[in-house]
Amino acid sequence: MLLFLVQPLISKAILPWFGGAPTVWTTAMLFFQALLLAGYIYAHLVQRWLEPRGQVVLHVVAATAALLVLPIVASERWRPDEASHPTVHILLLLGATVGWPYFVLAGTSPLIQKWFSYAYPGRSPYRLYALSNLGSLAALLSYPLVVERLFDLPGQSLLWSWCFVGYAVLCGASLLCLWYWDPPDHSPAEGRSTAKLAPLEPESSVALWRRRVLWVLLPAVGSLMLLATTNHVCQDVAVVPLLWVVPLALYLLSFIVCFDHPRWYVRKVFPPFAAFSILLTASGELFRKKLSFVELLYFYFPMLFLVCMVCHGELARLRPHPRRLTEYYLLIAAGGALGGVLVSIVAPAVFNNYTEWPVGLVVSLMLAAVATFQEYGHYGTRVLRWTLRGALAAVFTVGVLAVVVFQLPTDRPVLRMRSFYGVISVLYGLDGPIEDPIKVMLLKHGWITHGIQPVDEDKRHWPTAYYGEETGMGWAIRHLQQHGPVRLGAVGLGTGTLAAYARPGDYVRFYEINPQVLQIAENTDYFTYLNDCRQRTHCDVVLGDARLSFQRELQQQSPQAFDVLVLDAFSGDAIPVHLLTREAFAIYLKHIKQSGIIAVHISNRYVDLEPVVLRLADQWGLYAGKFENHSDPKKLVYSSTWILLTPSQSTAAAMPEKNRRNPADFRRAPLWTDHYSNLLAVLRWPD
Repeated sequence: MLLFLVQPLISKAILPWFGGAPTVWTTAMLFFQALLLAGYIYAHLVQRWLEPRGQVVLHVVAATAALLVLPIVASERWRPDEASHPTVHILLLLGATVGWPYFVLAGTSPLIQKWFSYAYPGRSPYRLYALSNLGSLAALLSYPLVVERLFDLPGQSLLWSWCFVGYAVLCGASLLCLWYWDPPDHSPAEGRSTAKLAPLEPESSVALWRRRVLWVLLPAVGSLMLLATTNHVCQDVAVVPLLWVVPLALYLLSFIVCFDHPRWYVRKVFPPFAAFSILLTASGELFRKKLSFVELLYFYFPMLFLVCMVCHGELARLRPHPRRLTEYYLLIAAGGALGGVLVSIVAPAVFNNYTEWPVGLVVSLMLAAVATFQEYGHYGTRVLRWTLRGALAAVFTVGVLAVVVFQLPTDRPVLRMRSFYGVISVLYGLDGPIEDPIKVMLLKHGWITHGIQPVDEDKRHWPTAYYGEETGMGWAIRHLQQHGPVRLGAVGLGTGTLAAYARPGDYVRFYEINPQVLQIAENTDYFTYLNDCRQRTHCDVVLGDARLSFQRELQQQSPQAFDVLVLDAFSGDAIPVHLLTREAFAIYLKHIKQSGIIAVHISNRYVDLEPVVLRLADQWGLYAGKFENHSDPKKLVYSSTWILLTPSQSTAAAMPEKNRRNPADFRRAPLWTDHYSNLLAVLRWPD
């Protein structure tokens, strides 16, 4: 339970330090899988080289040493000063914070099961593996539903630390019992129960190595699909612990079912259903723009569960004699870590898109095909068997082709780049009214459009997309420009569309965490907003997380005194929660003038951020207005929703009366802080 409770806890704690990127979770999963493998190696070597009493002493010392690093907390000294090498930084941070306690916990389960086989010869210890995964499942489900709601991050850390103390006490008591039970005259790594175990069945070295390879590859496929599916969901919905723990819970549930008893994995049922679900999910991608957040999960999560059932069901069928138990678990952990390495390290280095997702679908489909062949391929006469095999092969070949076709990108990007922060693409195409389309360049992050600019010289100065003059942000800038030059700040660069509003004498300052976005925005072969602005007036771009940059500027005694500060990091993909907390707004207010405006872009298909923003307005005594506009294809303007916040009564009085909002009406909404936030409460659920 402690192994899996700490994963969303510590990942959520460090998420703000790395821009709220979904890759924080997959990188953390890579760390935990690697440390789980290290714990299993430790358990395997300990039971192989030491007698049970020696194992007792060593493990008690290790658990006692882990108590010295409690409570687990991510120290501020680990907060990154810049955005370079975030993957390495996260791995080092986690190692220093929770590495040793997690390592000790990881080695406990296989050791306990080995000692169980000593004490109860002839009884299978594998149900304890299912029980262990049941504890992990309970931890994952309790985190978003109970722990995250009732405790802030320091409280969660303290709760986990006290539970670890309880674990150490119970573990010490259990080991003490084993110390007095086991006689001193047995041989290392075997124990007195060894003689009572049934003899190992003879097996050729080739067959044994084949089984060992499968012990690695089957969990690797399950791990790959877990991480790829989680990444796929979080990229286009939100980086919310619920969307971390539900896939992981389904992954663990498949372990529980498959290892509790052989009868639960029905080979005649699960592989064919897994294949059908994969095809259904792949085809569902074609309709994703028409589906709600929950309807999308109806495709992803059942498919993930069925694939994991096939992987872990086949793995359970290959479980060995208990004498090879720790080796078996060691190779399972190695397979899980291999899947993590493929998704977190290999895929970003090899692919410029999230290609691991369709690759995982194809591999899973082929695995389901092999399992189906083995189950149904021996029925009837020889002719009938080969006919059946041919028919199944044809079906699965068509299925693989269908998955590949469904997952092929429908666009043809001019440029596509992938980094820790996601996949960004530049596309050339047509937009606007059907009868008179306009040639444009688009910038996309995943599925979300983050900027659009007309190619024609006479139109490239248009403020487009979510930045049209009729939007709330457009109203704010035009209102303040009536009184002279303005200073504009923006969190999120995109294509630099905000710079279209800059007049001679104005000042524009962007904050962008992804260096690749800046590289694209400054390339005049694609977009010219920044270049055109710099020819008229002064325009800067600050690389790094916006909030950390704001804090650094305050420490350097250089508040920016913005007239308008635009927060445009919430319109798609992941929601960077740390930019919408009480502490974040305390920093923003120091960077705007008394008459200034904070413009928050909250257009989002999946998350309703209006209650969160207005609750923050009430907290800081700000006046608020909500501006919604319809799309205007002729001007390349999209429909959008903006909330304008200002400390100035005169600025608020200038807002149209129909747009004004009373923040006091939202006092019952949750106040997000650096230690407490709950995206689950603001997800848009279907009617």
